[in-house]
Formats: sequence, C-alpha cells, structure tokens
Amino acid sequence: MQHTPDGNSVDSASGGQTRAPLADASAEPVDDRDDDADEHLPSVRHRGARIVELLARVAGSPAALIDLGEAAGPVVFAHEIGWAEQLADAWQAPQQGGPLTLHATQAGTPLAHAFALPFALSGREGWIATVVPASEAAPEVPSDLLQLVEELGEGWGAVRAATQLWVERLRCENSLAAKLIDVSGVGTLVCELSTGELQASARARDILRREAVANMDELLKLVAPHDRIALHRALTGKDGFGRITLECEVVPENGRPMAVRLRIQHILHQGMPTSWLATLEDVTDHWRRLKEMQSLAERDPLTGLHNRNRLIRSLGAAVAEARASREMTAMLMIAVADLKQINDIHGYSTGDLLLKYIAVTLRQQVRATDEVMRIGSGEFAVLLTRATSEEGLLGRVQSIRAALASSIVVGVHRIDLRASIGFAIFPDDTVGGIDLIAATTYALNEALQDGPRAMSRYRPAIRERRERERRLIEEITRALRRDEFTTFFQPKVDLETGSIVGFEALCRWIHPARGVLTPGSFHQALTSPVVSAELSDVGLVSAFKAAKLWREKGLDFGSISVNLSATQLARPNLVEIVEELMRRFGGAVSEISFEVLENVLIGDNNTTHDNLRALSSAGFTISLDDFGTGFASLTHIREPYISEVKIDRSFVTHAGNNVRDQQIVAAVVQMARKLGLKMVAEGIEDEQTLRKLRAVGCTVGQGFVFAPALPFAEATEFIARQHRILQILSAT
Repeated sequence: MQHTPDGNSVDSASGGQTRAPLADASAEPVDDRDDDADEHLPSVRHRGARIVELLARVAGSPAALIDLGEAAGPVVFAHEIGWAEQLADAWQAPQQGGPLTLHATQAGTPLAHAFALPFALSGREGWIATVVPASEAAPEVPSDLLQLVEELGEGWGAVRAATQLWVERLRCENSLAAKLIDVSGVGTLVCELSTGELQASARARDILRREAVANMDELLKLVAPHDRIALHRALTGKDGFGRITLECEVVPENGRPMAVRLRIQHILHQGMPTSWLATLEDVTDHWRRLKEMQSLAERDPLTGLHNRNRLIRSLGAAVAEARASREMTAMLMIAVADLKQINDIHGYSTGDLLLKYIAVTLRQQVRATDEVMRIGSGEFAVLLTRATSEEGLLGRVQSIRAALASSIVVGVHRIDLRASIGFAIFPDDTVGGIDLIAATTYALNEALQDGPRAMSRYRPAIRERRERERRLIEEITRALRRDEFTTFFQPKVDLETGSIVGFEALCRWIHPARGVLTPGSFHQALTSPVVSAELSDVGLVSAFKAAKLWREKGLDFGSISVNLSATQLARPNLVEIVEELMRRFGGAVSEISFEVLENVLIGDNNTTHDNLRALSSAGFTISLDDFGTGFASLTHIREPYISEVKIDRSFVTHAGNNVRDQQIVAAVVQMARKLGLKMVAEGIEDEQTLRKLRAVGCTVGQGFVFAPALPFAEATEFIARQHRILQILSAT
C-alpha cells in the first residue's frame, strides 16, 4: 500500500481515489446506513466515488471526477498513482459544460483534457467529468452516456425543485394553519394511548383554564360527569375510529361551566388506535345562542306559554320523574269553543285577549312544578306533576274546570267562556309519554262530542271505540273502491191526493257478508270528512242519473232530494260540480233539491252559506232537514235560501198518540205556512199518525206507511204502479 504526499493511501494495483479530499478507489462501497460512523466521510462523497469510478469505466477513461461544490474539493478517481491529487488541485468548476483543459497549478502547463457535464446528486448541483492525460486526445464521451447523464441531472434537478417547492408550501401552510388556529381560538391536544400522556397547546390550556394538562385522566376530570363516559369512549376508540366530533360541558376548577367541541382523529397501527390528536374550541356562546333559539321556537309569542314543540320533551321528563318517584302525573287537553266565531264577530284583538285570559287563569290554577302550554289556536295542554294520590289529582282537575266555566268581559264584550276538557293519568290510564298524549286526545274528542264545557277522563272503552271507527273507515274506503255503495230512493207522497211528489236519495252499503246496510250501521265512519264526502258524492251523482233514467221512461217522479254534507258544502267549487252534473245528465233544476242539516249551518262557514245562496239563486230547492233537533233553528229558518222544512221523525213518529208532539208539529206547520215554506213530515210509520198529520195541516210526508227506501228498479216500479192507480181512479 502506497501513500500520497498528504497522507492519503493509494492502492497501487487498482489506481487511486482522493480521500479527504481524495477517496481510495479500491475501498469497498460503504452502506448509506453507516455513513454517520465516519464524520469525515459523508455519504454523498461515498456515492460520488462510486459514480465517478463507474463513469471512468464506462467511458474508457483513466480518470473521472465529480464536483458538488464542497470545501473538501472534488472526488477524483484515477488509475495512475499520484495523478488523482494533481487532478484535484488543477480542477476548477467551468462556466459551461463540454471539453476543457486542466492546467497544473504551479507550472501552468496542460495537465489533462476533460469533458465536463452538469450533474446533481442528493439535491446538490455540480459537475461530473471524464479525464485523460494532456498527451492524449480530448476524450470523446459516447452519446448514450451523455444522454444518460443529462437525464440523471435533469431528474435530480426536478426532484430538488419539487422538494424545495413542497417544503416551501408546507412551511407556508404550517404558518397559515398556526395563524388560523390563533385567530379562530382553536387549541390542539395530542395523546399517546399506551401511556395516556397528553400534550396540550397553549390555546387548549387557556380554553380549559389550566396551566397544564398532563394526561388523559386529568382531561376527563375537567368534563362534567354526564359527558365523561361519552368522551372517554370517543377518545379510546370504543365508539369507532376515524374522525369524531363531540360536544361536552367542561367544569373548570375556577370559573363557570363552558361548552367545548372536540374534533378527534385516531392514529391507527395494524387497525388499532395507538394515539389521537384533537382540536379543541370553546362553543359556549354557540350553545347559548342555540338555547335562546330553542326557547324562541318553544314559546308562544301571544301568551308567553310553551308551545307544541315543547310538549314531547316536557311530557317525557314528567313521566320519567313520576316513574322514578312512584308518583302520578296527569295531562289535560283543553279546547276553547267558539273561538272562530269570537274572532269573526268581535275581531281578533278580542280573541287574543280571551286567550291571554285563559293562559293567566291556567297558570293561577297550577303549581310551580306543573306546566301550561298552548298547543293550538284554541287548544291548551296542562301537565300536573308530583301527585301522590288520585283524589288530590282529580281535585286539581276539577279546579281547572271550574275556573274555565265562567262569563268574562273582554274589552266591551261579555263572553261566555266554554271549554271542553279531556285528561288522562299516568300510570293508571297509560304506560308512557306518547301514549299519554294519545289517551288525552281520545278523552278530549269524547268531551267535544258531549258538548261545550264537558269533561272526560280517558277510559279503555274510548280507545276501543275509536279503533273500531278507524277500522270501519278503512273498510268503507275499500268498499268505495269496489263500488259496494249504492243509492236507494224513498218516496214522498202528497197526503191529500196520494200522488208521488218526489224521492229522497239515501245511501246503502251492499255488504258482501252482511247484506244491505243503512247509514245507522256505519254512522261512526261519517265523522271522517273524507268518507262522508265520498259517500255524499255517490248519492249526488246517483240522483242526477236516476232523474235522467226516469225522465227517459216518461215517469213523473217529482224531484229527488239529496243531502249535502258539511264537507261538500265547504267546497269552493260545489256549484261548478252541480252545473257539470246538469250538463252531463240534463233535465230541469226542479228535478233536484238539496237537504242540509242544521248543525252544518252552525259553523258560520262563509263558503257553506255562499254555496247555498248560489244553488238557491240557480232555482234549486234548499230544505232544512231534521228541523227542531239542531241549535238555533229559528235563526236558520229565516235564511232566504231555505224554501222547505222537514220535521224531524222524533216528533212525527209519536204524533199519533202524544199530544205534546202533535202540538209541536202543528206549530211548525203553521209557522212554515206563514213564512211561505213547504213542509215535509218524515218518519210516518202508521195510519193513525198519518191521520193526525193531515188533521194539523201537513201536506207532504214520507215513511214506512207508504214505502221504505227502495232500490232503483223497485222505485221505478213503485212510480209506475202509482201512476196506474191514479189513472184508474181518474177513469172511474
């Protein structure tokens, strides 16, 4: 082994490499992982040594070098002993690539010819060159080697530029993120799950109002007990991994409780979380605004009471408390009668004052633990809680009822306050909160049917009846789709001559199992507006159709009367529907008349009265049905569109043997005559009643004494038979 003058060893067999600044050409390649073992020989110079040796061998050159601008000088590979040091001393980085001449540093004589190429290694730019002695011709670098080196140089340059760009962008993003965190007030938390050790940023510690939070246990102790379990499960991944957002209440050692939001990200190893990092922000103001918005959403602006939006939450809490304490709670629903009429007659300001009065009255009747809510236009709900006995609870219900049964002065108007009440008690009547609402609703509907100021407690029989009605409505709906409903016709007879003056169209259900059913068998379903309207439409169309068929047969049937339901009369297009039926089936308006029940007129529905006035103006007869059984009959009989009155069968049936009923019928007949109204007595069952009715002046009647309601074919035969009898009588 020989040594260079500066103490570097040179292998005499295989040439030499500079080592600090020249490297031994015969040295074994050093693995990158051991580069740090010799601080005087960085890994870049090792890779450079291997590259220049490879370059010399490929180019067939006795020497090669690489210059990466290091203070130690270029890395040189040379086969001749001592030449590497001379090349290292003579080398100067060129201004451009290509052929160049290296001169001895002292003598200035040409030492060697070189061919230099720009190059980059590990992000460092420099030069790489093949070298031959000055006595030889300048080296010629093969074109494929030249292209390879250029491509390598360009690739390293691109990598270096991309790396610099990425590092700069990352630095910029980190700076922006830090500014964003500082502006937004977001803190950060990082935790190693195996040790529980926690690192909290300064902002996170400020939010938590702690000088230090060393581990996850300390963090959990700051959280309110009701949120602690949920947060622990989220942090440890028991509720799933990935991104988790959680809001919880924090109770600092000093200061008021606050709300914080954590966005948690788990770090996984082999599918299991090993650590987590989270952002932390104070959302106390946000929570406060949400609560304010919730309060506004749950508050009735007129009365200041809670509204329907609060009902489920309050009821759930009341039932849970009653179940835990083994006490009782009751729910009342209160429906104020005539609110629409009060608004229409006295104005909405009067109606609003009435509602405020009711709200104040209800508040005065309950305890601080109870709750009053306005759940509809004229509907209130009351929750009576913490009752230890049914007797005490019922006493409180009765007090509320008594307070609402009063006559009050609102402004300048005296108003009789009428309210129906339905109530149910937990746990005696129901099993839970939602069921308590259903039970109370059933009870209120029962009270409404009993009239104003009625009160009803829920009973299982009420639910059963309502369920039967629901099933019946569903069955009727299916029957309507199968055309199982038809129309029968009961004749109206002139009590003096015995001739037919008309028919009443009556609905019948041709039940596949039970046969022909009258409305009395399914009247419960008529409480459904949809079912009632569809059944009434069947009768309306059937009346026009029957009139056309009888007209075509040349039969004198008088007129066919059809009962209009409240739902039909509330239709804005009812008159257009009737006009369309007239165009479709033809005939005169005198062939069709309409009957309306008194209770339909009580609602003061403007559309109802407008429709009746329009039909009357078109020439149709409007008959007031079941006269004497409704409310304010004398008020409705004076309506100009009423041209006929039908005395209810409850008076007619007993007129044959009951003097009081005879007097009532006689009075109605006399009143109708003086008002110029037609009169029909329905429900004539026997000849004795018929004679009494004729004696008091009744001229038209219908009932079983003449004929029951008949199918169309039998009614047609009845008309023809009556005509034949009249013809025989007139001939004799």
